[in-house]
Amino acid sequence: MNIVLDNRHFLKAATRTAHERAEASWVTEGHFTDRAAYTAWLTAMAEVHATLGAWAARQLDDSKWRDEEQRRLSALEADLSVPLPVHHYRFDRTDSWAWGVAYALNGSAMGASVLLKTGAVGADWPRQYLTTLRDYATSGRLHGFFSALQDQAMDRDQAGRGARDVFAALARARPVGVI
Repeated sequence: MNIVLDNRHFLKAATRTAHERAEASWVTEGHFTDRAAYTAWLTAMAEVHATLGAWAARQLDDSKWRDEEQRRLSALEADLSVPLPVHHYRFDRTDSWAWGVAYALNGSAMGASVLLKTGAVGADWPRQYLTTLRDYATSGRLHGFFSALQDQAMDRDQAGRGARDVFAALARARPVGVI
């Protein structure tokens, strides 16, 4: 039996291992081990958003996603209490690769909701980034993104590579002491 997957489910299946590896680099038994690990994760997310996320939003020329990336970067700045550098990297990548990056970063909104709901972060830890993502997920904007993703005629291999690049960057930036 040959099942044809839509773009979202194709990307989910194609990136499952990379996604699980990235999560395992940061979350132990459903939570962050300590505030330092959580802060390191926020720092890694800031770097990924400031580089790959910002580039993909510009590449796709989508004002809604550019605005969303800016909201996320502002939330990360508030949580980390430091201004984030503005990167203007130019990647030699396709729109399909950019859709994969967008898939990974937008999909993390569902994970943020789980982290907040399950108490995976300490009560007194900064939460603006997670709250921003949860609000994105529950407002209907995440659903809108997934609808737009479904409508794309994309090179799925390139899109998968873009999503895996996000997960690989996060896995490489794991906190000290995690193997």
